[in-house]
Amino acid sequence: MSCHHSYSNCLYIAVLSLLMNACGLLTVSNLNGADTRRDNPAVLSITEIQADFVRAKILAYDIVEDKDGNPKIAVLRVSGAKNNPARKNDGPRRGIEYIPLDPEKLDGYRLALAIYPQRMIVINAAFPYRDQVAEIAKALKLQNIKGVFDLKVPQFRGLVVERRTVQRDGKTQPWEPLPFEAKYGETINPRKFGDRDDSPDLQSVILHEDHDLTMPLPILLDARYPDVRLASIAKTIQQRRGKGRPWELPKEPKIADVPEHILLRMIDTDVIPGGRYQYRIKVRMQNPNWVGRKNDLGVPAKKENYDLVRREADADVEIIEGPFVELNEPISFPQESFLYAVEPPIDPKDRTSTNDLKPGEALLQIHRWLSVAEEGIYKEPIGDWIVANVVVRRGHYVGGKQWLPLPIWSSMYNRYVIRKLVDIMKVPLRGVLIDPTKPGPKFIVVDIEGGKQRFQNSLKSSEDETASEILLLDESGNLQVRSSSWDQSSPERKEREEAWLKWVERTEKDMKAEDRPKPKNPIK
Repeated sequence: MSCHHSYSNCLYIAVLSLLMNACGLLTVSNLNGADTRRDNPAVLSITEIQADFVRAKILAYDIVEDKDGNPKIAVLRVSGAKNNPARKNDGPRRGIEYIPLDPEKLDGYRLALAIYPQRMIVINAAFPYRDQVAEIAKALKLQNIKGVFDLKVPQFRGLVVERRTVQRDGKTQPWEPLPFEAKYGETINPRKFGDRDDSPDLQSVILHEDHDLTMPLPILLDARYPDVRLASIAKTIQQRRGKGRPWELPKEPKIADVPEHILLRMIDTDVIPGGRYQYRIKVRMQNPNWVGRKNDLGVPAKKENYDLVRREADADVEIIEGPFVELNEPISFPQESFLYAVEPPIDPKDRTSTNDLKPGEALLQIHRWLSVAEEGIYKEPIGDWIVANVVVRRGHYVGGKQWLPLPIWSSMYNRYVIRKLVDIMKVPLRGVLIDPTKPGPKFIVVDIEGGKQRFQNSLKSSEDETASEILLLDESGNLQVRSSSWDQSSPERKEREEAWLKWVERTEKDMKAEDRPKPKNPIK
């Protein structure tokens, strides 16, 4: 640059250069060639989101709290009958004992297993990993992506999730941070038996757990999680078959070797019946330009690293975040209680049979997903649909305690059992005495039409039975009509009733082999 025009022009250019240099807009490399100073990379946005509601029977340890709030865990005790000749044919007797949850005191004990019913929303998402690696290479002025992995980047720092509640009228509450990891740590993590292994296909698109991007799914007793339905994940899996996990890259990797997308997953366990939720998510990443980062030996980086960045302020930013991406539609908490008007079962062996109906009575069938059955002071985990027939009368509330052949989980035998009791009249009873309408809204029967009716004339009396219609009023003042002519043929009702009957039958069949059922391994 020549200053032959005037001294004032040269002075102006010099001052301008100093100002640009102070702002990081002009460097020595600008004057001599390409600028090699780094920028902070942008964190890209999530490309796809999938949300599923899951009712789960999580296989768990049996943990309770004593009266002082101290945790205790159930252990199995087995005692032989060799010292008692009167019971020499009984075999070993099993029992449960709760002891303090102290690893040093648990040595030598066999832990009992339980189920931990949970309602949760599982969210899967896809993140453009290949484009993120290319973005980092560009921002750090690296010649190829090998330089990215040589720096041990990208290093992700989990997800930021916000949630808002959507009201029935469509109005939304403000967005609020969702501490999903803390809630999971309070509820599921201390109790779960273990985590389910993802399929090899999914493992090929999941980063190491240190990135905190993909929460593990706890092992379930007898169900499966919804499949991942993200098109970009399916495409990446197809591309990566036979290439190993994402971080197992060739010595001289090319951009095509990097997975196009990776799977993100979070679990929201803080959901309540009736809720409608909308989510938005963004990704957090460690800033590769942060001067406070440590090298492989754990030594903090030197301040000279400020010289590597275009703007010194960029080196002071530890965590950089991408933009929020919203789940398009809110996910609704599915209905967990259904009422159906039904006709009395013809087969007397039917488990849902009731006493003969009298004129003015009708039969309601209640379907309820029951997390826990409350029996006196005890709470028994169920985690399944129950089906009960309830006789209703005009002007009376629906419900009341009745014996239900409800399978109860036994930590002693690692499976469901149906309790056998004998009352004071020596009548054998099987199941649990509960009100199948609770918890839930109260209904009163306003009117009943049809069903069994008695007709009287001057010559004789007769009875007739037609389809029943039941008019119900709930505690909020809402009316509904249930008609057996419609409800009896409902496919959803039939499917749940059939599953319930099979569950009861299967449980009783397992118990018929021996009065004291053998323990079995719940994991197959």
